[in-house]
Amino acid sequence: MKHKFITIFITIIFTSSSASGYTSVSAKDTETNDAYILNVNTDEKLFNESDMLTGLFFEDINHGADGGLYAELIENRSFEFKNPLDSWQIEQQGSNNSSAKVCKDNPLNSNNPSYIELISTTDGDNLKISNDGYKGITVKDGDKYDFSFWARNVENGKSLTVQIEDENGNIISESKKINKINNKWTKFEGHLRAKKSTSNAKFTVSIRDESKIDLDMVSLFPQDTWKNKKYGLRKDLVQRLKDLKPKFLRFPGGCVIEGNKKEEMYNWKNTIGNVEERKEIPNIWGYNQSFGLGFFEYFQLCEDINTIPVPVLNCGMTCQARGVNGVPNYMGDIGGDLNSFIQNAVDLVEYANGDETTTWGKKRVEAGHRKPFNLKYLAIGNEQWGNEYHKRFEEFQKVLNKKCPGITLISSAGPSSSGSLFDDNWNWIKAKVPNTVVDEHYYMDPDWFLNNTNRYDKYDRNNQKVFLGEYASQSNTLRSALAEGAYLTGLERNSDIVKMASYAPLFAKSDDYQWSPNMIWFNGSTNYATPNYYVQKLFSTNLGTQILKGDLIKPTIPKNNDIKGGILLGGWSTQVQYDNVKVTNNNTGEEIFSDNFDIDNGKWNKVSGNWSLKDGKLELDQIADNCKVITNSNNWSNYTFEVDAKKLGGKEGFLVGFGAEDSSNYYWYNLGGWNNTKTAVEKIVNGSKSTVSEADAKYATINTGENYKIKVVINGNKVSCYVNGQLTNEFTQEGRGTDVYTSTSYDSSSNDLIVKVVNVADKDKKIKINISGSQNISSKASVEYITGENTSATNSFENPENISIKTKKLSYISNNFDYNADKNSVSVIRIKLK
Repeated sequence: MKHKFITIFITIIFTSSSASGYTSVSAKDTETNDAYILNVNTDEKLFNESDMLTGLFFEDINHGADGGLYAELIENRSFEFKNPLDSWQIEQQGSNNSSAKVCKDNPLNSNNPSYIELISTTDGDNLKISNDGYKGITVKDGDKYDFSFWARNVENGKSLTVQIEDENGNIISESKKINKINNKWTKFEGHLRAKKSTSNAKFTVSIRDESKIDLDMVSLFPQDTWKNKKYGLRKDLVQRLKDLKPKFLRFPGGCVIEGNKKEEMYNWKNTIGNVEERKEIPNIWGYNQSFGLGFFEYFQLCEDINTIPVPVLNCGMTCQARGVNGVPNYMGDIGGDLNSFIQNAVDLVEYANGDETTTWGKKRVEAGHRKPFNLKYLAIGNEQWGNEYHKRFEEFQKVLNKKCPGITLISSAGPSSSGSLFDDNWNWIKAKVPNTVVDEHYYMDPDWFLNNTNRYDKYDRNNQKVFLGEYASQSNTLRSALAEGAYLTGLERNSDIVKMASYAPLFAKSDDYQWSPNMIWFNGSTNYATPNYYVQKLFSTNLGTQILKGDLIKPTIPKNNDIKGGILLGGWSTQVQYDNVKVTNNNTGEEIFSDNFDIDNGKWNKVSGNWSLKDGKLELDQIADNCKVITNSNNWSNYTFEVDAKKLGGKEGFLVGFGAEDSSNYYWYNLGGWNNTKTAVEKIVNGSKSTVSEADAKYATINTGENYKIKVVINGNKVSCYVNGQLTNEFTQEGRGTDVYTSTSYDSSSNDLIVKVVNVADKDKKIKINISGSQNISSKASVEYITGENTSATNSFENPENISIKTKKLSYISNNFDYNADKNSVSVIRIKLK
C-alpha cells in the first residue's frame, strides 16, 4: 500500500513538471541508465543557419559526364582519342578491298582535326563501322533515339545507312538510308526507333559499292532526356540531383580542372559554342572529355534544379600532387602566361552575368539564354598549396576585385584536413586574402568523422568562412553514412562558420570507375542511390532558418581505444629495402619479434609486390602501387617497432605499418608519400585510407640511396613516430564519447522545430527530449529516418532501397517526451509550433 502511494505521488510530481514546461535536466540524471537527454529552448536562436549549407560537387570522374550524366551513347564520336579508333569496329563484306582510316588533312574544324574516311572500292562490297558506346549501348524497345553525324562525299559516296544492332549483329531498329551527301561537310540528323531492349547494342554506319565518304561527330542520343532537351542529359540522373534540393553545385572539378600538363588544363572557353567545335582533351582520370557537358550546360543544369552555380577555375598550375615534390609540371608565369588564366576568370563572369552588349554575354545570349545566370561565387584552384599558389591567387584577386567586385572568391586550404600544408594555407589566407571563403577537402574513415563532429567548434567566429568542397567517409555502407550524418550535425551547429558543404564524388559508372565511394551508382539503363545519398537528402531537405541551442547530455560510454595488431612494411611506386626489424614490449622491455632477413623464416605474409631477400635485406624490386608484407602475428599492443630503411628508386618513400589487424585494416607511417611531398600517418579501414597526422614539411622528402632509421612507439592509443631520432608525428587516437549526435533548428517558413538525431550504436537509444520556450507545441510530429540491421548494409541494383528514407508519425509529443532512436539510424523529427 505504501509503495503504491509513493508511485502515485511521483507520477503527480512528474506530470506537474511537464505541464509547467520543466526542462532543466542535468548530467546526474543519466548516471543510472544509458538514456540521453536533449534540452531545447525554441526561443534561444543562436544564429541564422546557412541557406547554402548542403550542395553538390560534380566532376567528370568515374564517367560521371561522358558515359553518364551527358546522355551521348557514342564513345569517341569525333575520333580524337589517343587511339582514334577506340570503341569503333570495322567490318568488311565482299572483296576485302574496302577500308577505313582516320585522317586529318581536311577536317571539319581545327578544334577536332580527326575524322574517319570510309572507302569501298568494288561494286557489291559493304563497309560497316560500329560503335558499342561505353561498354555497350543500352536501348529500350519502342524508344526513339536521335542520331546525327557530319559527312562529306569524297568520291561517288552519295549515301550511307545507319541502324542499331545487338551484340550478335542482328538489326534491332529501323534502318535508314541517308542520301544526297555532297562534297562539303554537312550535318545530317534523324531518329531510329528501337525494336528490342538490350544493354549491349551498337550503332552502325555502312556504305556500299564503289564510294568514299568522310565522317565526323557521329552521335546517338535517347530522345527521352531531362526536360526533353535534344542532345541533353540523362533524365534519371538529373532527377536524383533535383530530389536532393541542393543549394549549390560546384563544378567541373576537382582535379579535372588542373590537368597533368599544359595541354590538358581545363579551359571553360573550349566547352561552349557548337558542340562540334569544342576541343576535346584527355582528363586526369584517364579518359577523354568530349565537353558536350560544358559550362553552358552546367549553368543550365543549376537553373533547372534551382541551385546556385559555383564554378572552379584553373589557377594557372597543373596538378601539384602529380608533379615532382609538389612542383607542378606547368605554372603560368606571373605577368606573362598567367594573365590569360586571369582573363578567363573575368570573361567567365561576363559570360554568366553580362548582357548582349558585352563580348561574352553576347555568346550566352546567342546560345539561347538571354537571362543572366547570376554568378556570385568563383573558386580559383582546386587543392593547390604553397607559395606559388599563393602568389597566383593574389594576382587573380587583385584583378577580379577590381573588375568583378560582386564575386566572392574561394581559396584553397590544400588537399588535407590538417598538417603543415593546411596550416600554411590558412595562415596565408588570414594574412593576405582574408576576404575569401576557404575550401577544405578531406576523405576520412568513419571513426574520424565521429571523433571530429566538434571540429568547427574551435574555429574563430570572426575569421573566414569555410566551404567544405569535398568530403566523404570511405565506403558506401550504412556505417559510413551514419558517420557522415553525425558529422553533418556538427556542420549544422557550426553553420555560422561552415557556409557550404558537398559530398564527393557524385556519380560512378558501375563497370568503369576510378574512385570509390560515390553517392550515386549507375549503369546504362538505371541507377541506385547509396545510404550516403539518403543521409545527404535528409539534411538537405530539412534545413532550418535558425540554429537553436540544444544541450545534449550524454551517459558515460566505456572506451578501450588501445591500438592493437601486427606490423607491416610496404612501398608505393618505389623500390625499397628494409632490415633489422625489432618489436619490443613497452611494459616489460622484452623483444617480442625480430628479423634481420638472413633467411626466410616464415614470419611474414607477402600480400602484394615482388618481395625477396637479397644480401640479408628485404627488398621490393618493383615500381608498383600498394606493395606490402605483413607479420603473421597481429595481437600486439603497447610496443615499439624499429626498422632500417633505404630507398632504391622511384617516386615516393617508405610505408611502415603498425596496428595491423589484417592486410586491409592497419595504420601506416607514410614517409615521402604523395610523390615525395608529404610524410603522414594514415589509418586504413577496409582498404580505404585517411590521414590521421601530418608531419612538418621538413620531413616530407625521402632521398634515394640514404639510410634511415625509423621507429614507431605505440602506447595504448598514443602513437609517436621518429625518423633518425627526430619526432615527426605524434597523435592520440581518441575513441568516440557518445553513440548519439544531435542538432536542433527552427524553420520560420513552416514554424517547425527540427530535431536531427543520429544513433550509431547497434542497439536502440532513448533520447529524452525536453522543449521549452514561449510557443506551444503540437502533440504530433513527423519523422523521416533511415536505419538498418547492421552497419555493413549497402544498396545495389538488385536492392536499390535496402537503406532508404522511411516516414512515421508520432502522436505523443509534449514538452517532455522520449524518442526511441532505432539502432544504426538517422532521424529528422519535425514538430509544429503554435
